[in-house]
Amino acid sequence: EVRKWYDANVAPRASQRGAVAIIVGLSLALLVGMVGLAIDGGRLYLTKTELQNAADACALAASYELTGAPNIAPESFDRAVAVGKEVGSRNKVLFQQEDIAPGDIAVTFGTVLTGGAWVPAPPPANSKYVRCVVTRNNIPYYFMPAFSSAFATGTVNALATATLAPAQTNCAVPMALCTR
Repeated sequence: EVRKWYDANVAPRASQRGAVAIIVGLSLALLVGMVGLAIDGGRLYLTKTELQNAADACALAASYELTGAPNIAPESFDRAVAVGKEVGSRNKVLFQQEDIAPGDIAVTFGTVLTGGAWVPAPPPANSKYVRCVVTRNNIPYYFMPAFSSAFATGTVNALATATLAPAQTNCAVPMALCTR
C-alpha cells in the first residue's frame, strides 16, 4: 500500500465526527446569551428613559410651588410634594403600558445643590432645591432567567433636581449675529 505524505499528519476522519456539533452548540448558547443581554438591557435602558421623563416632570412641577424665597412657607412644601407626585405619576413606564405609582416617587428638599442633606417635607424654610427620585422595582427579564434565577428581575432609578430660579445670572448678550 502506498501512503501519501499528508496521511501521516492527519487523524482519521472517524475520530473527528461530532466536533462541529459541539462548536455549534457552544456558539448557540453564547449567541442566545448575547441576544438576551441586548434585549433585556435595551428594555432596562428604555425603562430608565421613561422614568427620567417622570422624574424631570416631577421636579419641575414641584419646584414651581417653591415661591416666596428666601423663606418658603411650610404649606408650599406640602403642595410641592403633592403636585410633584401627581405630575410624575401621569407618565407611563414599560413601553408606555404601566402607570407609575405615586408611592414610587420620592420628593425631597435641600438647601444646597451638592454636598447637603436631602430631607422630606417639611424641610428648613430656606430650602430652595427639590429632588425627585422615581424607582421601578421587579422589572421582569425575558432571556436572562434562563441562565440564572438571580437574573429574574431588575430595578431602575431616575433622579432629577430643580429649583425655581432664573436660568441665567448674566444678561444674555449674543456673541454674533448671523444675517442671510
